[in-house]
Amino acid sequence: MSDPAISVIIPTYNWSGVLRFAIESALNQSFRDFELLVIGDGCTDDSEQVTKSFDDPRVTWINLERNFGGQWAPNNHGIERARGKYIAYLGHDDLWLPHHLETLLAAARENQADVAFSLTLAFGAPGCDGRLVAGVFPDGEYIAGQHVTPGAFLHLRSAALTLSQRPWRPPTGRQLPTDVDFLTQLKNNNAKFQSVPQVTIFKFPASWRPNCYKEKRFDEQAKYAALIKT
Repeated sequence: MSDPAISVIIPTYNWSGVLRFAIESALNQSFRDFELLVIGDGCTDDSEQVTKSFDDPRVTWINLERNFGGQWAPNNHGIERARGKYIAYLGHDDLWLPHHLETLLAAARENQADVAFSLTLAFGAPGCDGRLVAGVFPDGEYIAGQHVTPGAFLHLRSAALTLSQRPWRPPTGRQLPTDVDFLTQLKNNNAKFQSVPQVTIFKFPASWRPNCYKEKRFDEQAKYAALIKT
């Protein structure tokens, strides 16, 4: 079996209800040549059963031996296990639009970029009608130290492997958030970035929903997943 073009990594922890919609949005991509690594951060719920219920040969479930408390550990493990030339990420509570992978891969290939990133539409907490478009930079050039939603970028696996044994570094003792630190490392290592001025991902920020990991609601994701299909 030949290696896929892209390895998609979904880091997850004990929120199987919402995970189902993220997996579905990945499997509904117009670009089909990818593997999907769903990596539990020491999950103890039924996330494994939910993942395997899709019965798709592209999907692999992996559960880390303990909870590391962040996406950095599942992402690193995913990079180690990945067979694809490119790596893409998707938060377990976020949704890709169907053209996401196709759009970013085309941008990366056409511009010989190490990293391609798109725009994110972030939704306010329930009861709030706010919307925010993230990932906009002057002239489309990524600025080190700035945030891009992990689910909005794709990168060469080889670019990550040149950084260190742990491309995604744990947050301990660092000023930058883990995801910003990762992109800043790539930028400082002379990686070429290519922006795509299109929204390709819907994000429901956990930081705007303080009790989301206790309540474990997924009605927002269910609503927008249904809209994406229409």
